[in-house]
Amino acid sequence: MDWIEATGKTVEEAIEKASEILNITRDDIETTVIEEPKVGLFGRIKTEAVIRARVRPKERIARNTGVKRQRTRQERPPHDRKVKASGQGATRAVKVKPSTKEVKPKQERQKTPKMAEERKERTMEQQQQDELAVKGFLEGLITALAVEAEISISSDEESTLAEIDGEGLGFLVGRKGTTLQAIQELVRLAVRKQGISGGSRVDVDIAGYKKKREIALAEFTRTLAEEVKNTGVAKALEPMNPADRKTVHNAASEIEGVITVSSGHDPRRYVIIQPAS
Repeated sequence: MDWIEATGKTVEEAIEKASEILNITRDDIETTVIEEPKVGLFGRIKTEAVIRARVRPKERIARNTGVKRQRTRQERPPHDRKVKASGQGATRAVKVKPSTKEVKPKQERQKTPKMAEERKERTMEQQQQDELAVKGFLEGLITALAVEAEISISSDEESTLAEIDGEGLGFLVGRKGTTLQAIQELVRLAVRKQGISGGSRVDVDIAGYKKKREIALAEFTRTLAEEVKNTGVAKALEPMNPADRKTVHNAASEIEGVITVSSGHDPRRYVIIQPAS
């Protein structure tokens, strides 16, 4: 079994990543620590821990459990992965066997014309209420921060979008959009607390940050997908939020010969682009 390398803020985190990549439990993994994590000023991680890992040889597993047995062909893992990762959020090369499991489409409930009309009327009312609630919250926020900005609201049956434009709004976006994400969550909570949003989604964009990021991420994804298609080697992107993962899935779907799958758990969930066959 080939060795892989994995990194993490601690050795334990690196081992967890390796076990997830190899798709095995901690008991069945064999590891070697290459480099311990180094802590810099104020306790910040200067360099991450680096380990080598592989599936523990079956002879050792049998010896540890006190049972000698050989793994049958049917019991062997369905695929092997080769991963090389360095640094936090690094792109990793992965060899993956695509899943052949058939996904059956969900049965949709038939809607009568009367039901559709009733839903349309109810949705229009909710849209207007959501728009007022979102605008009121953001106007209060802008006033409290003494920022000059314009707020525009638009909505449809599924979501409400608030766009804030003005000069010097970078601090409201934050590094990698973290402050923007926090503001968006506050707006959603405010609308939900009033109990008027019928389950609709509320999105906030500041200074066009999301649009610019979506365009750049989609272009990067298409370039990476072409590379996967030509080399036959899968690529794992850095962990992303659900909106960015959706952008990656949509952009990669434009390239024939590749597919995308999500792996991991939030907030470290990421997308793998892999050959379709």
